[in-house]
Amino acid sequence: MLRRCLIFLLLLSQLLPPAAANPVISLPELGGGTLRLLAGTSEASIGRQITAELRRNGLLIEDPELNEYIQHVGSRLVAASDHQDTRFTFFIVRDDTVNAFALPGGYIGIHSGLLLKTRTESELASVLAHEVAHVTQRHVARRFEANSSLGLKGLAVLLGAIALAAAGAGGDDVTGAMMLGQGMLAQEQINFTREQEYEADYIGVEMLARAGFDPRGMVSFFETMQRAQRIQNSRMPEFLSTHPLSMSRVIESSQRVQKMTPGEAEESRNYPLMKARLGVLAGNVVAGVSDNPLGKPYADALQAMRTGKPQQAVKMFEELLASDDSITHYHIGLGMALLQAREAARAQQVMERAHGLFPHNVPVVLAHAQVLRQTDRANEALVMLRDLFNRHEPVPDEIRVLAQVAAEAGETAESHFYMSEYYIRFGNLGAARDHLTLAVNGSRASSKERLQYEARLKEVTDALLEMRRNSRRQAQN
Repeated sequence: MLRRCLIFLLLLSQLLPPAAANPVISLPELGGGTLRLLAGTSEASIGRQITAELRRNGLLIEDPELNEYIQHVGSRLVAASDHQDTRFTFFIVRDDTVNAFALPGGYIGIHSGLLLKTRTESELASVLAHEVAHVTQRHVARRFEANSSLGLKGLAVLLGAIALAAAGAGGDDVTGAMMLGQGMLAQEQINFTREQEYEADYIGVEMLARAGFDPRGMVSFFETMQRAQRIQNSRMPEFLSTHPLSMSRVIESSQRVQKMTPGEAEESRNYPLMKARLGVLAGNVVAGVSDNPLGKPYADALQAMRTGKPQQAVKMFEELLASDDSITHYHIGLGMALLQAREAARAQQVMERAHGLFPHNVPVVLAHAQVLRQTDRANEALVMLRDLFNRHEPVPDEIRVLAQVAAEAGETAESHFYMSEYYIRFGNLGAARDHLTLAVNGSRASSKERLQYEARLKEVTDALLEMRRNSRRQAQN
C-alpha cells in the first residue's frame, strides 16, 4: 500500500513544479528557517513536506553511514555543477524497485533497489547527476510554477493518500485517491518529459565528468535498464516508467561520451562497502556483494553481528581494519561488534581512536556517543554531540538521539527543546509547542538557554496561529 503511494509520489515529483547550569554552553542552532518551510507553497516547503511524509511512514533508510555516503556522492556532483549554492538533500527510499526522483527544493531520492542494481559508483552517480540536472535546470520548478493551482490539488491528494495508507485505510481508498491525482496531472507529464529527459542527460553527463566520475557510467546504466526490460519479458522497470528511455537517448549519450576525454575515474572504496551494507540491511546480501568482492568480507562481518555472533564479527572487523585503517566503516563496525560482545572498554578505545582520526565524521561521532552512553558517560556524549551538530545540521533521527542523550545526562529542559525540533521536522507544531513549554518551565529564569527556548516557543506559537488562520480562510473559500 505504501509502495502505491510512493509510485504516485514519483508522478507528482515530475509535475510539481536543556536547563544548563554552565552559561558557556553553545546549543546547536537547529531551528533556522524550518518553520518558514513548513507552510506555504515554496519549492523547498513542498519538497520538505513530501520527504517528511516518507520519513513518517518509515519509507526512508535511516542509517547514518548510508546517509553520509549518498549525501557525499551527491554533494560531489553538485560541486561540479554551475549551481554550487543550491542546497540539495539526498536520501535512500526503502523500496526494492529500480527508480529515483527529484522533488521541488532540491530533494533527491533513490530507491534501495537502484543502488543495489548499479555495478559501479559512476553508474550510481549518473542517476544522481540526472536528477540533480532536473533541479538545476528548474524542470520540476517550472512545472510547478506553470500549474501552481493544479499542482497544489495534486499535492493535497498525495498527502491524503499517504495519510490514508498510514491510518490503515483499505486499498480501494488509497488507489482512488491516487487515480484522482493522476487524472489531474498526467497530461502535463506527457507534454514535457521528452525534452527535459534529454536536457537532464546532457547536463548530467557533463557533471559526471567534471566531478571525476566515469561519464560512461550513464550509458552503461541505460544499457542495464534495457537489458532488464528484455529479461522481464518487456515489463517496464520502474525507472523507465518515470524516465522514458528511447534508443535515441542511449545513442546520443554514447556519442557524447565518445567525444569526451575524461580522466581516470575517481571511484571510492566506500561504494562496494555501502552497497554491501545496504544489501545486509535490506535482506538482499547477494545483490549487495555479487559483483564487488571487496564488499563480501564487510557484509559477512555485518551478518555475523545481525545473527548474534559478535565474537566472530570482532575478528572479521579486526582483520579488515588491519588491512586499511582509513575506512571509517571498519572502525565503526569493530566498535559496535565489541559493544555487542560486552567488551565496552575495548569498544571505547576503538572509537576514541576513530574519533581522533575522523573528528567531524557524523557516523563516527554518533557511534562513539553510543559507546559512551552504554558506559554511563552520557554527559560526555552530550558535549560531543553538541559540538558535532553545531558543525553539521542533523536529520530528524539524529535530533531524537540528541534528545535522548540530553535526558540521560539529566538535562531535561534541553531534551525537551530537541524533541520540539524533532516534531517541527514532521510539521507537528502542537507537540513541538508542548515540549518547548516544558523546556521553558524547566530551565533557570536567568539562563541564556531559557531565552532561546522562549524565542523558539514564540515562533512555533505564531506559526500555529498563522496555519489556523489559513485553514479558516481556505474553509471559507
